[in-house]
Amino acid sequence: MKWMQGMPAARADHFGRHAGWRGGLARWCWAVLVASQLAGCAIAPPQDAWIGASAQRACDNLPAAADRPACWAAAVVGSWTWRDFDRAMQAHFESPLQPGQLAAPCQAALVPPAAGPALTAQDRVDLCITAAFQALGGRGSLVKTSAADDADGQGTQATAAFGLGLQQRWPGQPVMVAFVTHGAAAQRAGVLPGDQLLAVDTTDLTPLATDAVIARFKGASGSLAQVRIQRGGVQRTLQISRAPVPAAGVAAQALGPGVVWLRVGLFADKAAAQMLAAVAQTLAEPPAPSGVPPPPGPALVLDLRGNAGGLLPPLLDAAALLVPAGTPLLQVVHRQGTDSFSSPAATTGRTGVDATRSFLRTARLVVLVDKRSANSVEALAAILRTHRAARLVGTSTAGINQVRQVSHVALDRAVVFPKGRLGVPGVPPWAPGGLQVDETTAAAAVGADPDDPALAAALRWLADQRR
Repeated sequence: MKWMQGMPAARADHFGRHAGWRGGLARWCWAVLVASQLAGCAIAPPQDAWIGASAQRACDNLPAAADRPACWAAAVVGSWTWRDFDRAMQAHFESPLQPGQLAAPCQAALVPPAAGPALTAQDRVDLCITAAFQALGGRGSLVKTSAADDADGQGTQATAAFGLGLQQRWPGQPVMVAFVTHGAAAQRAGVLPGDQLLAVDTTDLTPLATDAVIARFKGASGSLAQVRIQRGGVQRTLQISRAPVPAAGVAAQALGPGVVWLRVGLFADKAAAQMLAAVAQTLAEPPAPSGVPPPPGPALVLDLRGNAGGLLPPLLDAAALLVPAGTPLLQVVHRQGTDSFSSPAATTGRTGVDATRSFLRTARLVVLVDKRSANSVEALAAILRTHRAARLVGTSTAGINQVRQVSHVALDRAVVFPKGRLGVPGVPPWAPGGLQVDETTAAAAVGADPDDPALAAALRWLADQRR
C-alpha cells in the first residue's frame, strides 16, 4: 500500500501484523487516525501506546528482578514517545548522534532504588529521556506541556509563588532550575537558570517528588523562604519573598514629548504587534508629569533587561520594526547549513501605523540590557547597535547564542535542545562573554522609574545628544 510508505516504521509494522477481521478493524482505525491527522482533528492513539505501558507491565511481572531493567529499557525504546524523541534528536540536535547513543544510558537509569515509590510507564520514559540528556552534558531537557500540570511553580493572585520552572526529574535526582519568570520573586532574589535548588527553609528538596517541591514554592503573598542553592559548586542561601507571578509582556510609557520607554519581557507570539500598538497609544497620550526634565524627542528607550529571548519568529518581526527594510538580521548555523534572515519591506496603508513605524525606525535609540538578557535578545541588541547606532546601557549580557528546538514527543511532553548557533553578520560572537555595554550602571528593578540607574543614564545621554 503506497499510503503506508510515509508512515513511521513502527506504525507500519504494527499495521501489517494484523490479519483477518482484526486486521480489517486495525486498518479502519489507522485510516481514521491518519485522516483525522490530515484534517487537523484531535484524535490520537491512547497514551498507553505512546509510552509502551503494556510492554512495561509485562516486564514488571518477570520473576527475576535483575532482568527487569533491561526489559523496561527495551519497552521504553520501543515506545512511540521514545521513537519520536529519537527522530527529533537525530534530525535537529546541534551535533551528529551515533546509532543507539541516546538509548545507552536508559537501562542504568531504570535500576530501581533501594526504597521509594513504584515507577509508572511514563516515569520510565521520562527517566530515560532525562538520562539521555545528562549523557549529552545536560544539553537539553524534557518539559511538560500541560498547563494544568506544568512544573513552573507559578502562582496566581490568590496563591503566591517563586516564579520558576524545573527540569523533569525523579525523586532523589537534583532539583534543577530550567527558567526564571521575569519580574517574579525568584528573579528578584537572584535565582538563575541552571541553579540547583537544595532546600527551602529546613526541607531538603532532593528526596521529594516534583509536585512536593512545587508545593514548597507556594504560600501567602509576602511570606519569606530561605532557599539554599548551588551554583558552580558553591552553595549559598537566598531569601525569597513569595509574590504573584507576573505575566511577561509588552509595556510602554511616555517619558516626555516624543520620548517612549518600551519594555519587552519576552518575545512570544504577537510581540511585534503588541510593541506597535503600545508605542502608538503612548505617542497619542500626553506624558505623565515628572520631576526630571525629559530629553527632546523623538527618542526610544528599549528595555530588554531580564528578557531571555523567547521565540525566534516574533523576535525577527520585532527587529523588522526597528531597522530599515533589507537590513541583514540574523544567521542561524546548524548541521544542515546556514539560514540567513533580513528585514522585509514594511506594509503601508494606515496613517497612524505608518507614523508609528517611522518613529520606531528613526528615533534615537538606547537599549537597556543586563546579565539576564540572553540569546536572541543579545542578537537584537547587536543588530540595533550595528544598524541603528543604538547605545547599550546596563551590564554585559548573558553570553548565550543557542537556537533551541522544541519537539513534542507525547500528548503532554516536549523536549527542548540546542539546534544551532545564532550570529549577526559583521558582529563577533558574543558567547560566552556576552555583549559589552557602552555605559555600565548598577542593577535595579525594571520599570519606567527615573531612579532606575540605567534609565537615568539613558535619559542623560539622550539629552546630551541635542546640546
